Amino acid sequence: MAKIEGYAWPISGGPGDTIGIHASAMHEGLASVEVVRLTGQGPELGSSLAQPIRNSFVVAFQHDNGFGQDCGWPLAVSMSVDRMGLPANGFYAARVRGPPGPFYDVPFVIRRGPIPGNILLIVNTYTRNAYNSCCGASNYSATASPINLTLKRPNITC
Repeated sequence: MAKIEGYAWPISGGPGDTIGIHASAMHEGLASVEVVRLTGQGPELGSSLAQPIRNSFVVAFQHDNGFGQDCGWPLAVSMSVDRMGLPANGFYAARVRGPPGPFYDVPFVIRRGPIPGNILLIVNTYTRNAYNSCCGASNYSATASPINLTLKRPNITC
């Protein structure tokens, strides 16, 4: 387990919506979050925004409820899509840092809204979740039958 981890709910939002970040950390204390645009690959995966969006929150250890139920972690921080003022719709992450330790990216998608566009963003949310073994099982675990996975859990395979 990372020193801090989390998940976004809902995992996408458009104008008028709010994205909630739910987090758990090995050590209780003050954590920070910065929104980054997911571009590139490897250590250069997240690109900082021209006008950084930062916030802080108190985090503590939270138990999970197993792979078949929502983690049920309390809301750590919520971000209004309208107030974030992101430069464009796309794939973003709440880069959370806990006390102490490296960051953990919590991915989410910002949708354009009801106006159709010329580009389609496809995010492999369900494939990523199928291979996610957080909370004891993935879609391909021998220990899980029948498989009932929730999206409200951190993705430890990111």
